[in-house]
Amino acid sequence: MKARRDQQLSKLRMRFFSALNHTSEIDLQVLFNDLKSILTLDSIEHLKEGSVAYAIIQELLKQDDAQNKIQSFLHGAIKNVIHPGVIKGLTPDEINWNVAKAYPKYYEHEEFPDVTFGGFKVRDSNEFKFKTNIQTSIWFSIKPDLFMPSKQQEALKRRREQYPGCEIRLIYSSSLLNAEANRQMKAFARKQNISLIDIDSVKTDSPLYPLLKAELAHLGKGGNPAAASDLCRWIPELFNEGFYVDIDLPVDSSKIVEGHQITGGVPIMLNMGSIISEPIAPHHRRQEAVCMNTDIIAYSNDKRTQKMMDTVARYLKNIYDDPYTALKDTPLAQTAFFNKCQEERKSIFDLRKGLQDAFRSDSLLQLYDFLGADKFKEVFKLKEAQSKYINEHISEFSEKDLLLNLISDKPSEISQHTLDFVKAKAMYIDIAKEHYSAFYKPLVEEISGPGAIYNALGGAGSFTTTHRRLTGPMLPTTPPRVLQVFCDAHDKGPFVSDNIARWQTNVRDLGVLNREGLSWLPSVG
Repeated sequence: MKARRDQQLSKLRMRFFSALNHTSEIDLQVLFNDLKSILTLDSIEHLKEGSVAYAIIQELLKQDDAQNKIQSFLHGAIKNVIHPGVIKGLTPDEINWNVAKAYPKYYEHEEFPDVTFGGFKVRDSNEFKFKTNIQTSIWFSIKPDLFMPSKQQEALKRRREQYPGCEIRLIYSSSLLNAEANRQMKAFARKQNISLIDIDSVKTDSPLYPLLKAELAHLGKGGNPAAASDLCRWIPELFNEGFYVDIDLPVDSSKIVEGHQITGGVPIMLNMGSIISEPIAPHHRRQEAVCMNTDIIAYSNDKRTQKMMDTVARYLKNIYDDPYTALKDTPLAQTAFFNKCQEERKSIFDLRKGLQDAFRSDSLLQLYDFLGADKFKEVFKLKEAQSKYINEHISEFSEKDLLLNLISDKPSEISQHTLDFVKAKAMYIDIAKEHYSAFYKPLVEEISGPGAIYNALGGAGSFTTTHRRLTGPMLPTTPPRVLQVFCDAHDKGPFVSDNIARWQTNVRDLGVLNREGLSWLPSVG
């Protein structure tokens, strides 16, 4: 027993000396002997270079009687701030902030700014608690005889292995499956110890429930399973604690905290990050735009959580009532089809179905009707005279006529004997299909997905600010840093996502983000 204690003490001493190895002006052995009864390996991590505690030590080294002052500071900071923060599962940034607040005379810093997120003023008191071991995912099958593809099954099995003892809940719709697929779903859930929630049996007064049922009822006719999943995430009867996690997201086991509980500054936290833009002119400053994704959402078991969900639900309901306002700045809004649908007050399902029909038709004439003259010219990069001629004669054209006028502004000079019409038409259809994703994505993202939620929680006016370069430890003294420290479900929680940029990513460094998150995009061949 004594040998084990000696070994632990030796490890503690080595780690302590390593953390403070740039403070040769003081006697580290004396300091260690005084602090060893309250030191832990985890608390020592918050004394390393880059921490507020380390910065305070460097300032105290410049003063008279530095040894005693540092000893007094560390004794109080470790016992009253750092160790309690570690026990609560606070992040290093939160612990840094608490140390800075506790010792303002040693570490000057700006005040905590007013930041509103979803109608709530963000707090730095860590009063909202989130259980990481309660995890809910959603899967709505689009094939009645397939309860879940093998890839998603394997992802759930991995999560069970990566996070032993967690409670996994799965929302599904029994009405989308035939009898055999329903049996298989239940058998899979039993084997993996997963609690099933059948959306068809849920009792709720949420205004989003009829909308998600409509999304599922319109599958194949403009409905989208990802949109239905989006809507589920803001219904209190489905989510009132724990985490929503996209079914395929892995777990970082190293971030599983003791007690399986983390804290935050608002009732609901999302996966967040930010992008730093380049200045548009020499005298302009760079902007930092916060971005969000709903592939990870954390819910506090708190009455204020429902209030925040209700705010989002009302916003989403208004979008479904009038999708055209939400879509006014999207590429689809530049098409003739969009303008016609807006005049006729068509639903979001009509918009999606009409888009899919146009791109699945393999008809250049139908694509012209869909795009309209201006967008058709832009998509196919037509010359002015070429576009004008097509517009003036489109009512007389066959598919072949339109193809010839796309190929050349002098179609009469084309040798039709050597031209492979099928291959040439397919090439132009493929050019058009390159734009399909840009047209379709907003019909989910801006209606129920991350774009809609971003606006519901505050929008660009709240989440874009002038970027300030960091000096010293990162503290929540600007709006983006407040959101990063107290509202980010990704950095706080144990789930891993590469679907959005991480914090303070320079726009020049943005790569192609994970396209797995676009699996909901309907194929057009």
